Amino acid sequence: MKALIVAAGLGSRLGPLSDDAPKPLVEVGGVPLIKRSIDILESRGVDDVTVVVGHKQDSIRQVLGGAVSYVTNQDYATTNNIV
Repeated sequence: MKALIVAAGLGSRLGPLSDDAPKPLVEVGGVPLIKRSIDILESRGVDDVTVVVGHKQDSIRQVLGGAVSYVTNQDYATTNNIV
């Protein structure tokens, strides 16, 4: 099964929580939000996850590594998440 996670946006509604790290890397209980999402998907049988990245994408790629596939939204500043 496949899943798509949109994680390209600026995360501006989180205010200071997303000043230093992109919203998907904000931690809850010591675990980044995006990692929690991937873990839940995998526990439900999803074995192919693609993440749409844009804003601070290097940080997201560093945390997730090769565990997922990536699509880059170069226009994230004007389109937010979706390409």
